[in-house]
Amino acid sequence: MRCSIIITTKNRKDELAKALTSALNQNAYEVIVWDDGSTDGTADLVAMHFPSVKLVRSEVSVGLINARNELAQIASGDLLFSIDDDAVFSEVGIVSEIADQFVNDQIAAIAIPLINVNQGPKVLQKALSAGSAEPIRQFIGTAHALRRDVFLNVGGYPNYLGRQEEELHLAAELYRNGYQILKGYSAPILHFESFTRSRPEEAFREARNLWLFAMRYAPAWS
Repeated sequence: MRCSIIITTKNRKDELAKALTSALNQNAYEVIVWDDGSTDGTADLVAMHFPSVKLVRSEVSVGLINARNELAQIASGDLLFSIDDDAVFSEVGIVSEIADQFVNDQIAAIAIPLINVNQGPKVLQKALSAGSAEPIRQFIGTAHALRRDVFLNVGGYPNYLGRQEEELHLAAELYRNGYQILKGYSAPILHFESFTRSRPEEAFREARNLWLFAMRYAPAWS
């Protein structure tokens, strides 16, 4: 299966350069970057130093979720590998190894092993062994692979969320349609959470989007 690595970014060109270097070392069909209204020269960096990367620039920021939905439309691979602009593949063969774990059509998504480096050495969402087919409630946004056709068929991420908890909403939709989400088995993606992230804003969006999740999937009348 052809694999597309998709990355959304805004004003993090130094982190993005590391993410792209690691992505281009993978056995992927294409690498696509969505520049979401950056003002720090991100587009120039990609054009000058990473000419093989497909660059899509939005002059006006559309937000993380909308950007990922747009990238799914633009990509031509069978599988979408999504990482954040502040994450890197720790080894060369991760994309190929994870792609081989989509062994049947019911597997819609695989959570790729992940280390949040600034928090500690714990490896998240890793299967106990190769081929163990361990289900997981949802994947983490910076480390997952999705079947592109399934993602598009279920409508992608709800664009009203903005960001935070979009993976939970998508996971519920995938399970509701009879698909599986499994833990993956590979070397981890290393996530160096950017210090520019706004924790208070994230907490607000998380609370709001969990409430919207409850209203959509577990309304009071049920």
